[in-house]
Amino acid sequence: MRTERALACRLDALTPAERTRHAALTEELRSAARSVEELSRGYAFRFPDDSCNARRVVEWVALEYRCCPFLEFEVVLGETGEPIVLNLTGREGVKEFLAEELAPLFPDERKDDPSAPAPSIQIGALKPGEESALLSLLARCGLPEAGVLDHRSTALVAREGARLVGSAVLEIYPGVALLRSVAVESDRRGLGLGIRLTEEALALARQRGLARVYLLTETAGGFFPRFGFRKVSREEVPASVRASLEFTTACPQSALVLEREL
Repeated sequence: MRTERALACRLDALTPAERTRHAALTEELRSAARSVEELSRGYAFRFPDDSCNARRVVEWVALEYRCCPFLEFEVVLGETGEPIVLNLTGREGVKEFLAEELAPLFPDERKDDPSAPAPSIQIGALKPGEESALLSLLARCGLPEAGVLDHRSTALVAREGARLVGSAVLEIYPGVALLRSVAVESDRRGLGLGIRLTEEALALARQRGLARVYLLTETAGGFFPRFGFRKVSREEVPASVRASLEFTTACPQSALVLEREL
């Protein structure tokens, strides 16, 4: 009886420069995509017939395959004027993996109507009075709430009008930080918001003059390496960070530990 291997991305498959390029290609393709179709074992993405899009798709596939070799890729180049189609499929569990880990590639619903106004989502510091909304967002996204308000001064949120639709929180320790609470409201996923929040959090860490950022994740091991995070052992994490609620109580010992040097 054959045992299927777990769906896990190879965190060290790409160099930092390649991870940066992969993230840029993902955003470019998301912006270019006109539709996504649900398939029985995955999804089909359609892009306008354009030589630049064709090159982007091929380059993205080459990088993504190295990270996630369990995916099955099919690029269809039709006649002139026909859309470029990228089929992403795989064995059992891959479809769910794609919906969660590759959400930044999914186009938003505006692609069927390019004239429709884009949702105005701004990222900024958490404001007084928004604490309950932040905790509610984390609860809906299944993320730990314990201790997050102890770090409200370095909490970032994404707002669509008065509504909080995303978050990312830095816990600051001597010379380093713990990135936690990266969350996006379910109806605002696929807009690249998680990428923007992570980039803003890393920029904040640089502004604070920090040397490294750590994080724990159970489900997003394929998302964060694009920003330069790499897998490390718990023993490599500073004692101050290991004493945090995230490490001691909020996340299980099985959670993946990632590190990003700044």
